[in-house]
Amino acid sequence: MWLAIAAVLAVGGLLTFAGSLVAGALAEHGTVRSLAAVAMAGFVVMIVSAFPYAKGGTARVIGASTAPEGGAVLVDNPSQAFLAELEDRS
Repeated sequence: MWLAIAAVLAVGGLLTFAGSLVAGALAEHGTVRSLAAVAMAGFVVMIVSAFPYAKGGTARVIGASTAPEGGAVLVDNPSQAFLAELEDRS
C-alpha cells in the first residue's frame, strides 16, 4: 500500500510539475505566476513521495533486514525453496 501511495504522489507530482511548466510556456503572461505556484506544489509532492516509499521500502516487501550488529541478514518467513538452497550451518 505504501509503495502505491508513493507511486501516485511521485507520478502525480511529476505530471503537475511538468504540465504547469508547459502550460506556463504557452499561456499569457498574466497567468504565469499562478502556474509557477502549481509547479512548486508539484515539486514538493514529488519530494514528499520519498517518505511513503521509505515506509514501505524494499526491506519490508522482501521480508529481510540486517541484524543489529550488521553481520547477518534476518529473513522473515523464508520459503522452503530458499531454505533448501542454504548451506548446512549446523
